[in-house]
Amino acid sequence: MKTSIKKSVISFASGAALFLGFAGSISGSLAWWAYSTRATIIFQGTSVASSEQLQIGIKVAKNVVDLSHFGMYEISGISGYQFCDAGAGLPAEAIAYYLTQEGTYAVDKLKPITSSEYSIGEEVNLKSSLVAGTAFNNYDAETDHYVHIPFAFRVMRYDISNNRTYAKGENIWLSDAIVEASSSNPDSTVYKAIRIYSVGKKATKEGNTINYTDVKTVINPSDNSTSNGSTAVAGLLDISGDGYYDVFEQGLQKYAIIYGENNLTPAQQAAIYTEQQSTSVDSDLVDFNGTNFISEATTFTSKFYRGTHYPASLNAISPKYQIHDTLGTVKPHDNNGVLTLGKPLCSTSNDANAIADLDMTIWLEGWDHNVIDQENTHSFNLGLQFQISRL
Repeated sequence: MKTSIKKSVISFASGAALFLGFAGSISGSLAWWAYSTRATIIFQGTSVASSEQLQIGIKVAKNVVDLSHFGMYEISGISGYQFCDAGAGLPAEAIAYYLTQEGTYAVDKLKPITSSEYSIGEEVNLKSSLVAGTAFNNYDAETDHYVHIPFAFRVMRYDISNNRTYAKGENIWLSDAIVEASSSNPDSTVYKAIRIYSVGKKATKEGNTINYTDVKTVINPSDNSTSNGSTAVAGLLDISGDGYYDVFEQGLQKYAIIYGENNLTPAQQAAIYTEQQSTSVDSDLVDFNGTNFISEATTFTSKFYRGTHYPASLNAISPKYQIHDTLGTVKPHDNNGVLTLGKPLCSTSNDANAIADLDMTIWLEGWDHNVIDQENTHSFNLGLQFQISRL
């Protein structure tokens, strides 16, 4: 029987698990639509801790980034990877150095961007922030607005002669996560806007045959629900920052701009402006996007200027959605050590190298209602725990 090996997020007990940690603070304005050039998250560091049965590395182009001064090395016969010793952790400094030398992606800062419409299994094409007055921005997000780390894993085992080998076709799950405000900012909620795009290959064993299928998914690690989550990627917004939902004018009338992606034809969209604010007074704060943050104005919660025509509800604009996995949908069921269900994110390859590649892209989802100016200067912590079954 296989028994599971996992590691407490707090205690680094023995076992084949990985702990991926972030600690960061937020600076600048987070009303990302309006102030994207100043909207940043600062990560203090990214680290991975390992156990004696798991070897962690980074996939790098040969001789492009030398991580040897962090105790990492290329394995004889395997080019393009640099690994730590089995059981050794991958320090934050090594990851930061790799990202700095690689030079394409963010190192310690994130700026809010968006996946736009997304369904599980698709590829993500991250988009930049909106421009006031333009309903949808189809430009790709700049790569230095998000983090991309090509992790690699090897799983050690011992044969009947007690010789060390590396297991082929072994699945690796995300089994736990800590995503929370720091102790200095206990009321912060911006951590809920973190998204992870994970790309790997999952192994399925049939007798002596191992088959692989692609696993591509967006994960909200702060969500423990056991059903997929969703984020609307359309709505009414105050990008201009004047305290009112943005409008366009037509025939001397004001109409609220519908930002983002929706399922309406132009004719249908024109027909949904069924409500009009009084022509003599402005509205109170309106939570059109369903944020539940009605106590203060944000990019998502604003007022209608007098005389503005607007849709009756968010549902009326038929928004498109980012459909994503949650921690609850990807983590495995542990039945006395046998891991089942959930969604393995990657598996070790069926060749002599026995390497599991896991590309992880991490960003701040700007359409998440927790990305607001009120989160300025707040801090958060993110930790991810991986788990395999004992061999």
